Amino acid sequence: MLGGACPRDWGESGTVAQFERLLAEHAALRTAAQRLLSVTETEAGYRAVAPGLLREIVDLLVDHEASESSIDYAPHDEHAGAALPLSERLFALQMEWGDFVDAWPTMNVARDWPGFSVAARVILPKLIEVIDAEDKLLARMPHQQSGAATAR
Repeated sequence: MLGGACPRDWGESGTVAQFERLLAEHAALRTAAQRLLSVTETEAGYRAVAPGLLREIVDLLVDHEASESSIDYAPHDEHAGAALPLSERLFALQMEWGDFVDAWPTMNVARDWPGFSVAARVILPKLIEVIDAEDKLLARMPHQQSGAATAR
């Protein structure tokens, strides 16, 4: 997820494609998180589905981190103020997410569906909020003037 910097020039060859890939990854993460969130609001019959959805989110996050690390970031004064609070929220979420994933292996989800559901309903909205904030930050970056796709 984005830190406290923005890409140097989205107009260079390949960078618009990187931007579009980030947005697509955000959309996939948002969808998976929303699906798991909706499953947690159901009865225990969905406990078999939840671990697979959680694994999907973990895999998507790993892939997304790799995508973001491949982008050349540089400080950009105009967006630094917006990125800093987001970076702080992201760091806190990363710590909380690691604890959440460690606490809820498949067998724990099955054993304590109500506990998992409550924990998921706390962290998943935070993940969705950070994804939405990143999309808003991306939408304000200079690539927008070059005709790149629009963020949500």
